[in-house]
Amino acid sequence: MLVTLPSTVFVAVVPVLIAVATLLFAFGERLKTSGWRAWTERSRSVSKPLLFAPVAIYGGYFGAGMGVMTLAILGLSGPGDHRTTNALKNLLNVLANVVAIAIYVVHGIVAWPETTAMMAGALVGGFVGGRSMRFLPAEVFRALVVGMGAILTVVFAWRYWMA
Repeated sequence: MLVTLPSTVFVAVVPVLIAVATLLFAFGERLKTSGWRAWTERSRSVSKPLLFAPVAIYGGYFGAGMGVMTLAILGLSGPGDHRTTNALKNLLNVLANVVAIAIYVVHGIVAWPETTAMMAGALVGGFVGGRSMRFLPAEVFRALVVGMGAILTVVFAWRYWMA
């Protein structure tokens, strides 16, 4: 899928995916107390991989908002501690991206100068994000994720649907 489908396939749904993930993350605590919790506990071994699989495919192809989407999934069925959830999100997203990168490298379609710049930015962002998790309260973390998700939704809706 990563190599054969045109980018327009994913670009058309990016704003919707980010918006849904942002809403799931924003209202995740309420959903945890509803029937969702009972469903995830009954099917814990199956539910997370099934929910994460489309996010991993999307993230390997496009990437924008993948962190918010992963946090939404983990927020509904993962550990309650925001530091643990964020660390798990980082691990899952790295694994998904390593698979995507391997596919791109094998097919010889990596733009190395741009890739190198993105890798440097990701390393700096990961380091700063990891350090800030040590002292960042859960409420501030949640507000930042929801705010960034809302901004990404608006930006990508404007870029892909209006412009």
